[in-house]
Amino acid sequence: VLFEWNKSNAIKHKFQSFQNALVNITEVLSQNHYINEMEIVLKQYKDIVAKEIDNDNWGYAFNLMGLASLYNNIGLIKQAYMLNKEALSISLKPESIEIDASNPYTGYNNLAVNYISLNNFTDAANSADSALKYIMRCGNYTEYIRLLLKHVHIYNALGNYEKVEWSKKFSDSVQVIFKVIIDNYENREYANNTLK
Repeated sequence: VLFEWNKSNAIKHKFQSFQNALVNITEVLSQNHYINEMEIVLKQYKDIVAKEIDNDNWGYAFNLMGLASLYNNIGLIKQAYMLNKEALSISLKPESIEIDASNPYTGYNNLAVNYISLNNFTDAANSADSALKYIMRCGNYTEYIRLLLKHVHIYNALGNYEKVEWSKKFSDSVQVIFKVIIDNYENREYANNTLK
């Protein structure tokens, strides 16, 4: 019922409403420990999204990434990985980047998370490095800091302490600058633009 309501009330951003419906449904199932039911819902959801949204556009990729995050949260890492790979291939298309330049960042970042979960730190490093290139273009410094901290974890696991030190110092610097700007101007957008 919730899904149908979201679908019928979605005018401009149908894919966002589908995502909202899924999050609401899975939250209820998760809180009540219905993990098997949640897996069934997630599988059905992917089929519905594939039917309702053209499976070659950004809206479809957006939904796949949301679905992958939920799979990841319940420990279905390989399923999450496959969805993130598919979403990334769509996100890298010029038309997707035109809609939102951060799309490839999200795809690469999600893959880095999957690789970390699988203890594959070499591929995690490659994905995190690719994510870094895209987040720098967007100027989202909150995400930039999170990604640098992820680099600390990955390169620590790989024993590349030079990169660990660089990532740590740089993320600390960005956090300090960001906080000073927000404290003085109370404007996150201005802080992002200034740091950019």
